[in-house]
Amino acid sequence: MKCFALACAVLAALAVTGAASPARQAHSATTFTVYLGEFAQPPASLRKVPGTINQFLPGKVTIAAGDSVTFSSASFHSVTYNPKPIPLLMPDPAKGTYAGLSDAAGTPFYFNGRPKLIYNPQAFGPFGPKTISPGTPVSSGAMGPQGPKDPPQTATYAFPKAGVYTLFCTLHPGMKGTVVVKPAGSALPKTPDQVKAQALAAQTAAYPKAIALNKTKVAAPNTVAMGVGGGVAMLAYYPKVLKVKAGTTVTFVNKSSSEVHNIVLGPKKSGTLYTLDDLDFLHTFANQVSVAIVNALSYRKIEELNVGLEHKVARRTQDLDPARTLLLWCAARAEGWSGLPEQLHPYRGETHSACPSLITHAWLITTVVEYSERLRHLKRCDRCGALATTGRAKRGLALPDPLTPGLVAHTEG
Repeated sequence: MKCFALACAVLAALAVTGAASPARQAHSATTFTVYLGEFAQPPASLRKVPGTINQFLPGKVTIAAGDSVTFSSASFHSVTYNPKPIPLLMPDPAKGTYAGLSDAAGTPFYFNGRPKLIYNPQAFGPFGPKTISPGTPVSSGAMGPQGPKDPPQTATYAFPKAGVYTLFCTLHPGMKGTVVVKPAGSALPKTPDQVKAQALAAQTAAYPKAIALNKTKVAAPNTVAMGVGGGVAMLAYYPKVLKVKAGTTVTFVNKSSSEVHNIVLGPKKSGTLYTLDDLDFLHTFANQVSVAIVNALSYRKIEELNVGLEHKVARRTQDLDPARTLLLWCAARAEGWSGLPEQLHPYRGETHSACPSLITHAWLITTVVEYSERLRHLKRCDRCGALATTGRAKRGLALPDPLTPGLVAHTEG
């Protein structure tokens, strides 16, 4: 007996402990935050280092089905779920070529006459629903602050189904993140606040990498690296200054796996050197350009939608024309009681008859049905009309008199 009591006590203790465990509590929908690139100010000593973080922070987050994730971009990124990568650049659909482009000395560039590349609109514009589930492409489009002092731009997506989802940024090749969605109610390894702390730790871990990358030295002679790095990328040329003799060939190589770079030859119109302020301006300008591209795409879609709607309205109107013609013909010949005459004079259009038998029969049936329904609702006596106190009367049936509306004729049962 004592053993049994002890066992019950142990089971009760375990039950209480299990009820208090977070892993077993009912899970309510929660929103986690994942940052796209850097999101907090670096130490003052690093603010002049021309680096950026092209990573999902954290790179992996575990949630439960029904939870949501808010993706926050304080620089210039997108979050996309698509079966195939979306290229940032694409051949010009109009099959255009470069022409009339010359350097600061007036010498035509070597690529004149070659096929033109353009930015892929799909890489910049948003598409898809606000939920991410298997087989449905989704993208936030390019996101970033609208100005240097504006807040980050965000996009929130719900994950209704369990699974593993690989997301990527269309603007930075190789920038990927993973969302692991467990079945609803599952225990999760981290809370939203712990995930934010993990993101901050990942950003802090990127600082030493940026310092090391900023000391990059190119071994090849007469070669300039256009950016270096990947997840942590430097937005600068290495070496920053290269002095060569006139006539020397200089090779520019993109050493950054996550950034697209180009070369601008010639001095600034102001005559001053390029500075970090110029870099900040270019970041802001890039954000504005992306917004302009998205707006242009949206305007084009609206135009296409308007044209499609106009065609649909015209087609539907044509489909209704025959019925409208018949309705107008009926309305022009209807009598005061909204019925059509049985016959019309072929020349003068005068009414000859109006099917009285059908009208009377229909009126009688409608009246009987309506009266019976109301009678059943009011529970009035069938014979005298008084409110019944114990159910319906057993004898007698009240029927409307079709010849005298409003009068009731009693019939003995």
